[in-house]
Amino acid sequence: MEGSSTMIRLTNNNWQIWKSKMEDILYCKDLYEPVEGDSAKPKDMADAEGDSAKPKDMADADWTKLNQKAVGTIKQWLDDSVYHHVASEKSAHELWKKLESLEGTSVAEHLNEFQSLINQLSVMKMTLEDELQASLLLGSLPDSHQGVEWIVDTGACYHATPNREFFTTYKAGDLGTVKMGNTSYSSIVDIGDICLQTELVYRLTLKDVRHIPDLRLNLISGDALDKDGFKHYLGGGEWKLSKGSMVVARGKLWHSLYRTHVKVLKNGLNVVQAESSLNLWHQRLGHMSEKGLRILVRKSHIPSTKDEVLDLCDYCPFGQDAQMIAVLKKEMSKSFDMKDMGQARQILGMQITRDRKAKRLWLSQEKYIERVLERFNMQGAKEVSCPLPSHLKLSKKLCPSTEKEKDEMSSVPYSSVVGSLMYAMVCTRPDIAHAVGMVSRFLSNPGKQHWEAVKWILRYLRGTSNLCLSFGNGEPVLEGYTDADMAGDLDHRKSTSGYVFTFAGGVVSWQSKLQKCVVLSTTEAEYIAVTEAGKELLWLVRFLLELGMQQEDAIVFCDSQSAIDLSKNATYHSRTKHIDVRFHWLRDVIENQQMKRKKIHTDKNPSDMLTKIVSKDKLELCCRLVGMNTK
Repeated sequence: MEGSSTMIRLTNNNWQIWKSKMEDILYCKDLYEPVEGDSAKPKDMADAEGDSAKPKDMADADWTKLNQKAVGTIKQWLDDSVYHHVASEKSAHELWKKLESLEGTSVAEHLNEFQSLINQLSVMKMTLEDELQASLLLGSLPDSHQGVEWIVDTGACYHATPNREFFTTYKAGDLGTVKMGNTSYSSIVDIGDICLQTELVYRLTLKDVRHIPDLRLNLISGDALDKDGFKHYLGGGEWKLSKGSMVVARGKLWHSLYRTHVKVLKNGLNVVQAESSLNLWHQRLGHMSEKGLRILVRKSHIPSTKDEVLDLCDYCPFGQDAQMIAVLKKEMSKSFDMKDMGQARQILGMQITRDRKAKRLWLSQEKYIERVLERFNMQGAKEVSCPLPSHLKLSKKLCPSTEKEKDEMSSVPYSSVVGSLMYAMVCTRPDIAHAVGMVSRFLSNPGKQHWEAVKWILRYLRGTSNLCLSFGNGEPVLEGYTDADMAGDLDHRKSTSGYVFTFAGGVVSWQSKLQKCVVLSTTEAEYIAVTEAGKELLWLVRFLLELGMQQEDAIVFCDSQSAIDLSKNATYHSRTKHIDVRFHWLRDVIENQQMKRKKIHTDKNPSDMLTKIVSKDKLELCCRLVGMNTK
């Protein structure tokens, strides 16, 4: 390329030399005016007759084309590590300003170098604790990454800054002048407050800061902080600022001045507030929860203003989440017609009801079930007390065998009803899991008695449509229950496995499923059921751990003592050698203490309703044990 054969690409550490070369290229190609902004757009252009200039405005289209040429010329000499930061810039002026702001070594590059050193130490078998690594990293960051520099001036009468954007409150007016170090005078254009965050992650509000545009440095007045109750320590090349017994800021001697680096916040907590501030004690005590602070106030360990509400904190997970959600809502509202309707009350056909004072929550599909009943003309059907009657025995023998029988059943919406029932069962109704599992085996060729069984389930739902899942009436402990029904399938004599898991007093996971193999004993059927429940248990334990709720004991309750003994004893037995190897995975899990099994009486096992038809009293007991009730 002409005039740019010696040009280099801009990286993270060659800004000065690249800038000089790029300016020369832009000047040579008459492309520098767009970099200076719209104010540099020519208002008149000379004609070819020397000094006698003829005024001629540059057309907007020509100026846009010139700007695009400048942007293209600059971007083609950017390294990929820099280009990604400015790829969206369309204005040469804004692009240049963005590149200037990226001057110096990037934080990412610094982190890569730091991690490389840590890896080298690891090879040398020198391990550093996470806390020590964090301290070393913060100490190694250059000043440009550590925040805005402020000079501590013990002789100044008030705080001062030339930066208007630092202020959180701002009051303009003629506030007089101030004498500068070169004996000149500069005007004070306004006054306000600035909120800072120190290197010790402490928030500090500077009050009545003077805005002096001609000032070159940001000044913190020692005298002003003294009046706010702070104490200074200067000596040994260090500056410390304390409030009571707590050090809130530090600085170092630089030439003849003490300086500190802080982060400027647009809003934040003022630590110069009263000692009774709940927000102040929240940060002093390691971001303690509002509940914990209320307990300390009740015991008179800390002072507090009555009825004060704890504000959301940027450094607490809940505060961060709330701010992130607020930003997400704002961005989505730019692209979609949406409005914030507050807390969720319904999702995917499930109604959500809360009682925050009692710390209770209910999930219900009452409206969905009523719509299903109305859709299939069962809203006026007689109610029954169980999902299936005990005398009902479903098998393939009941399927239609003649063309006439098949034609009669072709007009019955069997598949649609079973699909609707299955959605209710998956979301909030574990009590119909076994019944829905049975009728779903005959979807390809249902008979009249199969259809009667489906209508029976609908009649049961009509009388229990207000039954819902309830949470908050128990401890946040995960508990599992499992059971099996030996050879309950009349067609293939396979057994049915069932498990249910509860947490905080409510059911969170359940399954009723036909086993894949034919077993030879009740012990084998129960053993396979415990294995399936163990898989689900380990997943739930890991999921709760990700949410910060570690479970001390992972327990599955089983009503078969022989299955529990089989899971413990790994010795060879002629009666168990035929059991598939994959089910013996359970023994390894138990040996590694990843889960425990405990015996439970059949009368107290809620998973019974997932494997067999039970009586009305037993069904009500099972529902009560897993937290299913009416609101």
